[in-house]
Amino acid sequence: MEPHRAAPVAPIADSRRARRIAEQEANPRRGSTFSRWIPRIGVLAAMSAITIVVPLSGALENASGTLGGAAAAANPWYSARSLPTTLEVVTATVAPTREDAVVLADGSVVNRDLALASRSFTRDPLPGCDARKRPRGTNGLLDVNDLCPLWDRSQQLRADAAVSLAVMNEGFRAQFGRDMCLSDSYRNLYEQRVTKARKGYLAATPGESNHGWGIAVDFCQGETTTSAVWKWLHANGPVYGWANPDWALSGGSGPHEPWHWEYTAG
Repeated sequence: MEPHRAAPVAPIADSRRARRIAEQEANPRRGSTFSRWIPRIGVLAAMSAITIVVPLSGALENASGTLGGAAAAANPWYSARSLPTTLEVVTATVAPTREDAVVLADGSVVNRDLALASRSFTRDPLPGCDARKRPRGTNGLLDVNDLCPLWDRSQQLRADAAVSLAVMNEGFRAQFGRDMCLSDSYRNLYEQRVTKARKGYLAATPGESNHGWGIAVDFCQGETTTSAVWKWLHANGPVYGWANPDWALSGGSGPHEPWHWEYTAG
């Protein structure tokens, strides 16, 4: 009788590999986790390129002016000016253009649209004054019931000029903490004649002055001699439709009258 022989023992390494194979067969998803994430990572990378790299390249196009035409030609819906870049959205540093800029008395520049949107906390700066209304009558003989009193109630103008100046005054008050000072506004025909007799060549011919149409004002002398106020008026007046006319400027065709301003939109 042959002696009993023990069964051969598998090496330890082989037994561990067999166990791993058995576990993978029992749970096939466990061993493929990394392989499943490879395509997902690729999709995320592509999305990042679209949402970050492309807008930033748009910013370079706007800055250099060398790539915008090619992008527009490739895609007719593309507009470098219509869409902000990612960098602009994140930093919010879009500078106003020359046409959109409003200069404050301290020399700072703000966006015109923002200035116009925030220039008055009240939507009706002159209650009861309809800017669409035009006064009846002729120069110096306007129906005073069709004119609108201003903030100090002693001055009045044609409705559209009055509303515009009142809104401008809101911006002035926000900057300087007080109302603009006016010495004159609408002049009837009698007042024009008195002014002409008193000032001579400095006054317009009665019946021809824009004061007689209710679209001109005279600022108090202090407003035209204070540097900060003078800078503010010249920088912001045109935004509201008001200007010191060319003939009244130094070297203009008429007498030098820095205090005389007219509603140019009128």
